[in-house]
Amino acid sequence: MERISSQSKDNKIKSLEDLVVKIRYDPSNVKGAEEIIKKKEMDIEALKKQLKMPTTHDPLTKEIEEIESQKVDMRKLMVEQSLQIKQMEENMEKMVQKKEKAAQMACTTIEALPLTALPITTPISVATGT
Repeated sequence: MERISSQSKDNKIKSLEDLVVKIRYDPSNVKGAEEIIKKKEMDIEALKKQLKMPTTHDPLTKEIEEIESQKVDMRKLMVEQSLQIKQMEENMEKMVQKKEKAAQMACTTIEALPLTALPITTPISVATGT
């Protein structure tokens, strides 16, 4: 743990030394160096704040997202309605077939029925009662 802390201190010192060399620091001007360091710290804080700020959204992006959402909803609705129409067509076809079958049954005459389908009854004579 101490080693990590020591390394971080060494890194800070090294970065400050690099900064001093970069700006051609004059050792006799301590106040100038402090101002530069203060300015760098303020810059770092400003960058940290920018990172924390939420990203701004373009109003056109929001409109495009809404339009895309509406398109998806419309597609879903079209698929649902298409399925409903298909189901209705199938139901209508079944009803037409039933109606045609019922019409065929109604048109069938007694002569067309086989004799085995008719019940056999014996004539009842009025005189005998049997």
